[in-house]
Order: sequence, then C-alpha cells, then structure tokens
Amino acid sequence: MKQHISKQQFNKLPPKAQEILKQWTIEKEYAVTSLPGEMGYGYQFEPEDDGKIWTPYPALSIGQLIEFLVDRKKDIHIERYDGGKKYSHWSISTCFDEKWKFGKEHKELCDSLWKAVKKELG
Repeated sequence: MKQHISKQQFNKLPPKAQEILKQWTIEKEYAVTSLPGEMGYGYQFEPEDDGKIWTPYPALSIGQLIEFLVDRKKDIHIERYDGGKKYSHWSISTCFDEKWKFGKEHKELCDSLWKAVKKELG
C-alpha cells in the first residue's frame, strides 16, 4: 500500500496550494525550517535507523492527508469497493455546507485522499 504522496504529485499543485500545504506542515510541526544562513526547509518523518528521513517537499502520509481535511472542517467518508484485483478501488467523499465532493476512485487510498485534498485546495 502506498503510504505518502510523491514529489511529482506535490509539484503538480499550483504555487499557492503548495505554500498552503507547506505552512500547514510547519504549523503541525511536520516540517522544520532551517537555521539562519541555511537554504529552505525540510520535512521530517518517522525515524529510520539512527536518523530522520528528510525530503525537500511535504511527502504527506495517509494520516496527514486525513488530518488536513479534518483541520479544514471536512467530514470524510472513506469507502473501499472490492471487485476483485482488477476492479478494487477507494472512494473518498467530503461534505461541507451540504455540498458533496467526490474524490476520484483510485486503487490506492493515498491517491484518493490526495484527490480530496487537491479539491479542497482549489
């Protein structure tokens, strides 16, 4: 199962949406800004061996994608359709002010949640 969004997925977002996600990760302390004189900032994830995994973009996890939607006051409905290997997929829908938005069906839960986050970012 895919656990994080890819760099390519993040890079396809418009700059304004990228900045919203970057700021959200800093507020949630998933990202750490660099010290004065250093370039940019990195994103910390679970410890691996004796260090941290650092990426130059917010490789949001399934849990972080859900948390972002919840923080934006979205009710989330997650469904798994099991139609065998060929037809199995995830569907995510969010509800706000009686308007339903449906995420595109994907075989990976992470990709369905990412679709819902992208819709929320506009």
